[in-house]
Amino acid sequence: MAKGNILLGMGRGKLGDIVLTRIDGQQIARPRNRQPKNPRTNKQLYQRAVMATVMQAYSAGIKIFDHSFEGKSVGAANQRYFMKINAKKLRAQIAADIDGDVAESLQIGHVIAPGVTVPVPTALQVSEGSLVNTLMVNDFMPAMLENETVAHYVSRLGLTPDDLFTFVGIGFTDGQANNFVFELNSSDSLYSKQYMCSFYWARFHIKSSAFTNNEVLRWLDDILDSDTFEGNFDPTAHLTEIFPGDEMRTGQMFGVIGSIAWIRSRENEGLRSTEVMTFKGNQAVDFPYGIISKYALAAWKQGSANLGDSDLILEGGDE
Repeated sequence: MAKGNILLGMGRGKLGDIVLTRIDGQQIARPRNRQPKNPRTNKQLYQRAVMATVMQAYSAGIKIFDHSFEGKSVGAANQRYFMKINAKKLRAQIAADIDGDVAESLQIGHVIAPGVTVPVPTALQVSEGSLVNTLMVNDFMPAMLENETVAHYVSRLGLTPDDLFTFVGIGFTDGQANNFVFELNSSDSLYSKQYMCSFYWARFHIKSSAFTNNEVLRWLDDILDSDTFEGNFDPTAHLTEIFPGDEMRTGQMFGVIGSIAWIRSRENEGLRSTEVMTFKGNQAVDFPYGIISKYALAAWKQGSANLGDSDLILEGGDE
């Protein structure tokens, strides 16, 4: 039964063969399906796997992803955009893996298992905007000039005192490496299991001293300092091991094995950089990230998850 004043656009619920909802302050009407079907064609199962994977990623990282797309209002608009672009991206990744007969250890597409409520590392687009991330380029700190000072380096890279750099990761820490929440009955492959993963983030700000520091740049600790984070890792522990010209490997340094990205933003401004997660850790040897494209369909045909033996942040705010 519908509730609210329909004439004033405040209606919600079912009214005969119409369902009323409100999205972004507007009343939306759609037909009511009185005989819903539950098709399990291959195409439909792939679609469910994709949408469930993207939705679980958004849910896990909502504190960041609900405001990480420049120009989109906080909340529903960010969520819709996140779902749209990443569902398309993941479908393309799965198609490329399968059509190209890509080796298991090199497949980019990863999905969650049905019924699982933890995210899986995959190459998500986690932000979009007009800023250019000159300090964290694909997890790489650009090389410095000979004897370049800290002040000259940050100036050359166009950094400002209000810049924020937020590390985001989906993966498992060293202590979770052997824990899995789903295993495919028909396969012994490490890539047919979903592992216990979490979402991690840490926000860093530019040190005020960086713009006047005339000493020769040594490492990232000369530029950034962490002000807040969530996850089972220490974001400041390895800043003196990351230096210009060397691949940062920040995910592994923080103990997070999976997919990671760095988002550049500005304090109290709506500006963002465009970032896509990259994988860190050697999937082929030690760190299978989860169910790869090859096993996605079989996992979703298997049905409910089987348990294994598993025993406005970007703008300087707190929430």
